Amino acid sequence: MVTEIELGKLATQKGASAEVKQFGQMMIDEHTRAGEELKQAVSRFNVAPPAGLEGEHKDLHERLSKLQGAEFDREYMQAMVESHRDVIDQLGSRVDGGNRTTGTSGANSNANAAPTPEQSDNPATMAVNQWAARTLPAIASSRGDVIAATSAAPSGARPRVTGPTRIPRSMSSERRRSPVA
Repeated sequence: MVTEIELGKLATQKGASAEVKQFGQMMIDEHTRAGEELKQAVSRFNVAPPAGLEGEHKDLHERLSKLQGAEFDREYMQAMVESHRDVIDQLGSRVDGGNRTTGTSGANSNANAAPTPEQSDNPATMAVNQWAARTLPAIASSRGDVIAATSAAPSGARPRVTGPTRIPRSMSSERRRSPVA
């Protein structure tokens, strides 16, 4: 979430197109709200979500901050496509049935069924799993918005959008499964 917020700020400042600037603001708003909901869910367990950019996310921010114009727009939107794929995978690992989103639209394969949190005896983990189940549909929908926005972008600013392939994770499975991954 921190990544999407910080990159959204960058997009509102450096985006060449109005669509990228608007999308950046939407990322700031949606991920700030999701972050506040997560903080609230885990606050009673004295667990805090990451506060800043780390590792490859920091590198991505630095790389994007050096780009201009349509090149920035294209690379930013590609990063958002990949980021949403990764977040959907991470949240999907916390609901029963795993990642139930499919295809390039990010739509839930069973739109009528709300995700059910994966059960855990650890109260902090259970709180995160419940948050993930509530948040997953919105993130999947947001990924559809990312892909729609990239399709509407001028051809020089369009990223390459591929199917539901997974992107490499910088986080180990232990970190992803921690209460605030």
